[in-house]
Amino acid sequence: MTDKKKAEKEVEEAVNKLKELKKPETTPEKHPAEKTTTQKNSTENKKGKFLELKSKPINFRQNKNGLGQTIQKLPASIDDVEISYMKQVAFYWKATGKKAYLGYVNSEEYKIFEPEDDRLEYYYKQLINKAFTIQNLLEISEGDPKVMAKYVEMPDVKNFYYSDLTEEQVDITKQLWGI
Repeated sequence: MTDKKKAEKEVEEAVNKLKELKKPETTPEKHPAEKTTTQKNSTENKKGKFLELKSKPINFRQNKNGLGQTIQKLPASIDDVEISYMKQVAFYWKATGKKAYLGYVNSEEYKIFEPEDDRLEYYYKQLINKAFTIQNLLEISEGDPKVMAKYVEMPDVKNFYYSDLTEEQVDITKQLWGI
């Protein structure tokens, strides 16, 4: 089985698991960082561990002296990591049942964080709620992108997350939101 087919199968299985859920769970009132708890990762029923590694490469920029470089800083604590990375790790944690670690590396150092189960559950529930929101949008709009566009804000197509959009996709986006 090719990597692409394997990835497609894994995504399909994840989607099927989401479809089996009945209703969105509520997100905890407080972010785990705001809680005072001594809970560590539960090693009970955990089958191994995994490390999601994120790199912070050197940024090169033109300056008055030519080409300069800046070393990207690593997060000082787990409370400073990117939310999208925490959501990714939370999904892997829930899907695998393994103990989770999130690592960062730049050209000078590395840091490895061990998110607590409460924190991972918090971000996992955010993912589930987002999936239900998308599901509800698809149901309300009956798959019509023009209807769906009325219920969500226009994406910022200048954001780097959308840097791989084709001109046609950008034009369609602008047309849907009437820009």
